[in-house]
Amino acid sequence: MSWFKNLFSKWVNVYIATNQDDYFRVANKLQNEGISFRTKSPFNPNLPTGMGYSSRDTQITYYEIYVKPDDEYRAMKVIHEKE
Repeated sequence: MSWFKNLFSKWVNVYIATNQDDYFRVANKLQNEGISFRTKSPFNPNLPTGMGYSSRDTQITYYEIYVKPDDEYRAMKVIHEKE
């Protein structure tokens, strides 16, 4: 098992944010409740850059948010409650 998979093996995915605003909204909710979380986001440095292209133009960004199994229920409740 790679170190990356091992890092997330004891954590549960509770949310996938499809943009930065959504990510920060959820991350702030979790932080305000004192819930520890980890974030996983793909990054590919081999994407073309220059000549009018950037990795932002050619890459779909998303953020997977993970919490400890003991915090899963509380995190789901906090994430999905109305503001």
